[in-house]
Amino acid sequence: MLQFTRRCFSSGLGKVTFNTSTLEGRYSSALYSAAVKQGSFEKIEKDVVNLSQLLKSDLKLTSFLDNPSVEKAAKTKTISEVLRKQGISELTVNFVGLVGGNGRITKLASILESYLDLVRQQRGDASVTITSVDVLPAHSSSFRVSRQSRLKRYSPVWREDSLN
Repeated sequence: MLQFTRRCFSSGLGKVTFNTSTLEGRYSSALYSAAVKQGSFEKIEKDVVNLSQLLKSDLKLTSFLDNPSVEKAAKTKTISEVLRKQGISELTVNFVGLVGGNGRITKLASILESYLDLVRQQRGDASVTITSVDVLPAHSSSFRVSRQSRLKRYSPVWREDSLN
């Protein structure tokens, strides 16, 4: 019988609940723990944001990493070289190497997003998804007025819009 656990971790600002029931949750919680232990939490967060942006903007790199005919060792070596050229910390490079070495490089973007969710959770930030039939203005005042009052204890509200 499979058992899934949720572990809690407190590091100053807020309590973080690790979701170890998913692949992304296990990898992101490992990176989070390593970042906190090394005292490089802010640096790793910047690395993860930069790496996420790189994966979204560099379609050639993304298609190379997603290509099943390329061996995982070649993918890992290439992404590690790219990250070192970008000035990414050694901890992040080693983490990406671990993900690639385990054949999970195609899951890297979702692992990074899961890590950023942990960071937001640690800070106490709220994440809101608004689904509408039409595009909403970027900074809708009605959203801020009606929703922010319910989320007083949270720092910023991370808003994500989707169309239905």
